[in-house]
Amino acid sequence: MKYCYMSALSLLLMGCSQTPVITENYDEFKKAKVCKLNPYLIRNECRVSTSRITEITLESQPDGTIKAILTSRILKNLFLNYDNFDHRSKLKFTMTNPAQKTEELIFQGQDVSITHDSQRIYGAYGIVLDMPVVNALITFRLTADQLHKIANSEKVGFYFESGNDPIIGEFNESHKEAFKQFLSKCVHWNQRK
Repeated sequence: MKYCYMSALSLLLMGCSQTPVITENYDEFKKAKVCKLNPYLIRNECRVSTSRITEITLESQPDGTIKAILTSRILKNLFLNYDNFDHRSKLKFTMTNPAQKTEELIFQGQDVSITHDSQRIYGAYGIVLDMPVVNALITFRLTADQLHKIANSEKVGFYFESGNDPIIGEFNESHKEAFKQFLSKCVHWNQRK
């Protein structure tokens, strides 16, 4: 179990910080300005000797939509592993407002990509292991209005299909604040209303 937490901590430290980082640059291929929320940690899971860290990236698109990119970094072992996204994966958000009314947003995943990497783990007594890592990526599109609902709901749960191991959790206030910053800096949602 200690090994699992060391592995998860190692992957977490390689990942993003919990301070939202929004960048703006010019994309030569798209011939447009690109504004995005860099990878932002939304879920960290660990069991036995495997771990899964899931991040979200938001990127404004020239047509006014938002491209969301979910990336799960899975530390693999021989016996027990988390499942990857696949081309049929759906992504569901359940929002609850102060009056306890719920609303669901469901998106079909697109552009699934699986790549393989390795992570060097330094253990006790000078033991060094190179562990295989799978990077599973899936994208989906949403509107500024949909992201605004997610960012401003009292409670937001998420359920991302991933084989037998869905990614389940809730967005906390720091997640929602990162989405609000993205909206104000990249989409200018408030100015369009």
